[in-house]
Amino acid sequence: MNFLVSIWLVRYLGPVQLGQYSFVLAFVSLFALFCDLSIGQLVICQVSKDHSLANRYLGSYLIIQFLISLTVLSIMLGVISNLHYSQLIRLALYIAGINLFASSLSAPFYNLIIAFEKLRFNALMSVISNIFYCLLILSTIYFRKGILVLISATLLTSILEFIMNVLVCLRIGVWPDFRFDKKIWQILLKYIGPFAFYLIFTGLYRRIDVVVLQYLQGDTAVGFYSAAYKIIFLFLLLPASFIKAIFPLLSEQASRDREKLAQTLLWSMKHLVALGLPIAISCAFFSGQIIELLFGPAFLNSSLILSILGWSLVFSFWNHILSNSLVAAVKMFEVISGTIAVFILNLFLNLILIPKFSYIGSAYSIMISELLAGVWFYIAIRKSISFKHPLVELFKIIIATLAMVILLWFLRGFNLFIAMGLGLIIYTSVLLSLKFISPAEKILLKEVVRIKNFKPCQKD
Repeated sequence: MNFLVSIWLVRYLGPVQLGQYSFVLAFVSLFALFCDLSIGQLVICQVSKDHSLANRYLGSYLIIQFLISLTVLSIMLGVISNLHYSQLIRLALYIAGINLFASSLSAPFYNLIIAFEKLRFNALMSVISNIFYCLLILSTIYFRKGILVLISATLLTSILEFIMNVLVCLRIGVWPDFRFDKKIWQILLKYIGPFAFYLIFTGLYRRIDVVVLQYLQGDTAVGFYSAAYKIIFLFLLLPASFIKAIFPLLSEQASRDREKLAQTLLWSMKHLVALGLPIAISCAFFSGQIIELLFGPAFLNSSLILSILGWSLVFSFWNHILSNSLVAAVKMFEVISGTIAVFILNLFLNLILIPKFSYIGSAYSIMISELLAGVWFYIAIRKSISFKHPLVELFKIIIATLAMVILLWFLRGFNLFIAMGLGLIIYTSVLLSLKFISPAEKILLKEVVRIKNFKPCQKD
């Protein structure tokens, strides 16, 4: 729903206003990295192991979250007041800062729901909040309002999400216990630094591109880049949602059964890569047609960006499961060193490539950075968790990909939907004929379809 509405939004705003809107979101997202400091993942790890600690962790988590968010918001407002942006952009940044504070206070309740693996509640809240948000955006477009109203729609949605998260926590019997618990505070303070470095530098190397691009090339370049990235962001929701669902299980297995963790990791890697490759191939062959269909001819400059970012998507799918498995195993040095190295590389590439190639340079920067991150995390996870190289499974994916590429090469002049549909059919058929899905995974998929009692890695 969000993606479909964003199509109308992009067409309504045009390259310049879209660039302004995307810059505001990217600017605030950099400060958002310092609000949570990855306490959420740490609390999920701890509470998923022992639910009796939920109330005490939630109380301590809320106090820390409030203090950190208030500090970050104060710094952000001070920075904005000293920057030489237009009055419109500054007002939009102020509203977005208030939204940042509201969403930060909602995070502790949301993460506790994840720790209890009450995923049906998360799904229901996601649907409700997205319907509410999409209606606000459509109303903004209908009444022809600007980016101030768009940012305000985000703030209203965050307030709704806060209310829903609190109500769900009450429903599952979790409420903050604000009594000082020395042991819990020691745990949080001990690990907050490593977890924070991981989250901050991961966010920086994935979001700094828009800020650098706006500074060096202006709003129009950001608009073209953001249009392509909206399509990529739709697919990034797949690994992000998958990790949210499976992270408590990874944490539990990391502390109790490394063999089960290795099985979960292998299963996740092969299926995420198999999911990412046909998306990348489709973006490479049909980027121009996809952009023109969705956003109109005014955004055709975004087509090459989309084809490049499509390949970064494959590496990002791979990175999500590897990095989060390291976090679950509390191998924070490996994660932190990798994310810092990737951030430095990404920033360097952006500063070198953007002045010469504008938004194309930014797209190549993120693709190369995601590739390096994948190699780094794979080497690190191999040192921590013993599992076989997934070479056979990767070979099957490559064969299916080649079959899809050959077919699409001959169907380049065909209708977009027919060509992509046939490509996906041949890709899936080849994978199934090569027995890519094992008998045990078929049992798992039946469990997923039934939704009830989703415990993937309890299957052998």
